[in-house]
Amino acid sequence: MAGKKQFSEADRIIRSLEDGFLRADNNGFIVMANEAIAEMCGYENPEEMIGLHMKDLYANPSERDHLIAEILEKGKIVNQKVELLRQDGSSFMSLCNIKSFYNDSGSRVGTEGVIRDITEIHRTEEELDHANKVLGAIRSVNQMINVEKNPAKLLKGICESLTKDRGYHNVWIMQLDDKGLFKSVFQSGLGKEFQQVERMLKKGDFTSCAIKTLKQKDIVVISNPKEKCSDCPLAKLYEERGAMAAPIYHNKKLYGLITASIPRKFLTQYDFHLFKEVADDIGLALDSIEAKEQSRRLTEVVNSLPQPISLVSPDYRYVAVNKVYADYFQVSTEEITGATISEFLGEDVFYSTVKPNLEKCLQGDIVEYEVQTEFAGRGKVWMHMEYYPYYDENGQISGVMSHGTDITDRKKASEKIIASNQQLAASELELKAAIHQLRESELKLKNIIDNSTNLFYSHSPDHKLSFVSPQVRHYLGCEPEEAMREWTNFITDNPINRIGVERTQKAIETGERQPTYELELRRKDGSTLFVEVREAPVVENGKVVSVVGSLADISDRKIAERNLLEAKEKAEESDRLKSAFLANMSHEIRTPMNGILGFANLLNDTTLSSDDQQRYISIIEHSGERMLNIINDIIDISKIESGLMEVNISQVNINEQLNNLLSFFEPEAERKNLDLVLKGKVPEDKAIVKTDGEKVMATLTNLIKNAIKYTDHGVIVFGCNLKEYDDSLFLEYYVKDTGIGISEKKRKAIFERFIQEDIEDIHARQGAGLGLSISQAYVKMLGGEIWLESEKGVGSVFYFTIPCGDVKDNEKPVDSELTPPNDSKIRKLKIIVAEDDQTSKDYISIIIGDLAREIIFTATGADTVEECRKNPDTDLILMDIQMPDMNGYNATEEIRRFNTDVKIIAQTAYGLSGDKEKSIKAGCNAYIPK
Repeated sequence: MAGKKQFSEADRIIRSLEDGFLRADNNGFIVMANEAIAEMCGYENPEEMIGLHMKDLYANPSERDHLIAEILEKGKIVNQKVELLRQDGSSFMSLCNIKSFYNDSGSRVGTEGVIRDITEIHRTEEELDHANKVLGAIRSVNQMINVEKNPAKLLKGICESLTKDRGYHNVWIMQLDDKGLFKSVFQSGLGKEFQQVERMLKKGDFTSCAIKTLKQKDIVVISNPKEKCSDCPLAKLYEERGAMAAPIYHNKKLYGLITASIPRKFLTQYDFHLFKEVADDIGLALDSIEAKEQSRRLTEVVNSLPQPISLVSPDYRYVAVNKVYADYFQVSTEEITGATISEFLGEDVFYSTVKPNLEKCLQGDIVEYEVQTEFAGRGKVWMHMEYYPYYDENGQISGVMSHGTDITDRKKASEKIIASNQQLAASELELKAAIHQLRESELKLKNIIDNSTNLFYSHSPDHKLSFVSPQVRHYLGCEPEEAMREWTNFITDNPINRIGVERTQKAIETGERQPTYELELRRKDGSTLFVEVREAPVVENGKVVSVVGSLADISDRKIAERNLLEAKEKAEESDRLKSAFLANMSHEIRTPMNGILGFANLLNDTTLSSDDQQRYISIIEHSGERMLNIINDIIDISKIESGLMEVNISQVNINEQLNNLLSFFEPEAERKNLDLVLKGKVPEDKAIVKTDGEKVMATLTNLIKNAIKYTDHGVIVFGCNLKEYDDSLFLEYYVKDTGIGISEKKRKAIFERFIQEDIEDIHARQGAGLGLSISQAYVKMLGGEIWLESEKGVGSVFYFTIPCGDVKDNEKPVDSELTPPNDSKIRKLKIIVAEDDQTSKDYISIIIGDLAREIIFTATGADTVEECRKNPDTDLILMDIQMPDMNGYNATEEIRRFNTDVKIIAQTAYGLSGDKEKSIKAGCNAYIPK
């Protein structure tokens, strides 16, 4: 019967598993299945699977033969991925743990295993693998962009990199010339079919996807090219794959397009975003190569000029010089680049003449002057110098361009003035041509600025916008013209915007640049964003003629700052809660401890009558039990926040509770010359209700204690009334005092958790400020409400209610295995007591003395296991959980390996939530707290 019961129990557990379970005989036929595997495989019930051969479930039947061979060799397989079939023929990916199954005689009778459906996990792994391959390919492309400066080699290498690790199946890039006509094409991963496409492109006969992409100037996705691109020679290559095409576009210039194919299942917004980034990076690279080529040509032009030309940084170092300039110092351009001006011109000339003029130019002025300098091999030379400020992409002065003209001959001989002036004029013309070319390059740099992620603008001193960059479409969702016309409509009424108005006005009034500031804007669709504003006034002839500025979207940064602040507040709140919690433990334990110690001291009086002694002992027992319950409640107070605090419903005598409170607090009230009055009880036939008595008691204790603490004279009245509302009965408790009272503005904080009200009384510093907040939490958990009425200097009345209707009791029935029938005769038991505390041993000996024929004490887990082996006729083990060398859980598990009949009751001083479940799981029959 025991074996049948165990098998039935095992069968019930298996059938209730969330994972699938299968058992097959040695021939591979299924003999057992649970509901979970039937559902996975599309069967209505497990019985439909009985008799099927396991190979019928494998998408690849031969795979089972390999698995069976591995099981026969190793005894089991763990976490094996297997593709299984459903009844309708579809497949799913599973994770299997399979082992051999043996009968009671030890013979192998088949296999059994647990199966888990991991289809979604497998799909996620595939997507992650694909994303890693794509990201790896993109990294290779970015590395190549940084190194390769030849456009043809770059585009060919990009195609090969993107298909190298199968991030993309195939890629081809078409490059266009400045007129938008075919220039060249590069590919990787495509065969002879692409030759036909290349011939079409050279003729100007672009594919439909190319035409659509170039027209829209945005990414185009075709999920089924085989159907939608039947006119394309490449369509037949796209079986089970999709295609993406994106324009290669940068700085308002179209350089071509890139197309690629990937498995159709990976056509996601994330892949579209990555592919678009690749196209944008290629456009940026081609634009950079083109800009560097233009810069190289510009350098050639500058080097061809006969005048010495240099670029100087704000810290007075040479950024670049032409060959003529370097020749004056008889060094190479490389030797002079990066050095300070004073190193070559000498400190006297630099500080007296050069530096003051550079400072003027760095303020925005164009400077001309003459200076005499001595050069090695040239002697003393007179130079006519001209300084021009040059600007960075943000419109800020980033250095000075200088060029000089040797006017030594003009200074030496007046007869050569005319010739020198003609030569100077010619030089100036050449210089102006060079400057013109430099300014053209500056305009091209401005175009790059226009395509920055920042929004640029300028406005007049009367705040009329004269320019807004195209980024306004992204920032505000409108055209530049609309933004210029209705700019104020996009500014919210957020108070921080006033700072920006004030700083802009100050810049206009003073001509000085102001600090950056933040601004909140409203997009055209109504959503808002935060931007960081940088502005600078443009001054001409000492007057501000305009203000230029830029906006940077900092919405993500503001969100991050807000999240960081919230996290900081939560951390501070957590620290405050822990501090208040520790303080509260002392406050809550002190009262019952005083009761125990006080009445225990009274028992020393030898003149006490027997009745007084029994009454004192009863009070001590009551206070001790209450202190233990309060300790448990204080330990559980942390669970109130997380909703894990348990409500223990039992039968409670309301009037008895009120009488106990009166007896307990009367001495304390008498010490303060206060009258403590119990007024109002429940009729005796209705005095017993079902509720959590400890929480009611704790609530009343907190209220009465506070009343005594804050009342210096007068009376304290408490009681309970039975009331009816909406056909429901409930108890209304009250505690009324004639104390200091609470002002109206301070009542809001009185129930806040872990906050002590700042009452103007020295007693307010006593306690942790937890009493009323705990009381409020308890009352709410019991389905009631708590409130107060108070007047400063007059007193306070605290009320709270709890329902007293039919409430289901949480108490569970006693285990029938441990409760003998009423008519049975209790026999003497042989008991092993696992206990390492001597006081507990003495106490247990007294308690179980009448039940035991023999008591064996052990102090460790190992000793308990050994004594159980030596005494197989043991009836009962009282198992302490916390013992040296081996705890009670492990000791119980060891005993259950050789003795399944002995009754084991776990006992622990902790009494924490979860102890009972751990004990039963380890093999105990029951659990009791000490």
